[in-house]
Amino acid sequence: MNPNFFLIGVAKAGTTAVFENLKNSSDVFFPHVKEPKHLSVKGLTFPFKGPGDDEAEKNIVKERTAYLSLFEEANANYACDASVDSFYYADTCINEISKLCTHPKIVLILRNPYERMYSAYQHLVRDGREQLSFAEALKAEELRISENYEFIWHYLNASLYADRLAKWKSAFPDMLVLLKDDLDSDPNSFYSTLCNYLEIPIPEVSNIRFNSSGKPKNALLHRFLNSTDNPAFQFTKRMVRSVVGGRATYLLKSRINSQNLVKEGVVSSDYDLVVGRVNEDITRTSEIIGRRMDQWLR
Repeated sequence: MNPNFFLIGVAKAGTTAVFENLKNSSDVFFPHVKEPKHLSVKGLTFPFKGPGDDEAEKNIVKERTAYLSLFEEANANYACDASVDSFYYADTCINEISKLCTHPKIVLILRNPYERMYSAYQHLVRDGREQLSFAEALKAEELRISENYEFIWHYLNASLYADRLAKWKSAFPDMLVLLKDDLDSDPNSFYSTLCNYLEIPIPEVSNIRFNSSGKPKNALLHRFLNSTDNPAFQFTKRMVRSVVGGRATYLLKSRINSQNLVKEGVVSSDYDLVVGRVNEDITRTSEIIGRRMDQWLR
């Protein structure tokens, strides 16, 4: 079957947690590639030029036949593509989804844009890719975009929602828009709303933090856990997996990763360069979804 459920973003808004928890549902099929990012391919230029972008690009499924083959074994009500760059590349992805199915389920999770952009920054600091301060990185963003850095580097631009949201709502008026605020404050209600939209039972929900951002307390441990070509880690992972299984191994790794990260606070003045644009966008986004988000304003 073709994918018919799209978790379109935004990046750093809890989408990995939703992905992992919905894996516990027999009604939703997920391919082994969490984010194929195929739907945005026609709107992208390769290669990406940012530090470490070559590794990120390797995970993009560029060919349509390879993309569709990811869902060949789907035997559930839904086959889900959880590529969180889809929201950002709205024009291309809306068109591609419309070609794949006539009545897709579209879910978008929004996060306080100030928190989202800083979390994306810390994500790249965590992975050793970002060397600038946050304020310097915001100033460098337009140059980086012009030099074809991957979208995770677009801290500000990927945190401006209104224009893209209007396009998505126009194409898919029945889409579901959720807030990370609710995922954090009342996960039971959050998953109830999500599963009501999908018309499926609420699955077992874990409180483990997935794909957390932050600076590693122990850089050696972080590299050990997250290197894809570290023979020692691959051997350890195989041994643990043989005892407790693949799913439990992944959950254990996620828990250790999260506990090994420290959140470094942002200096409020770092947002001075962008606060006008972001506050205006929050107001417009609030009007589109019909929900006040004054708590996001600065």
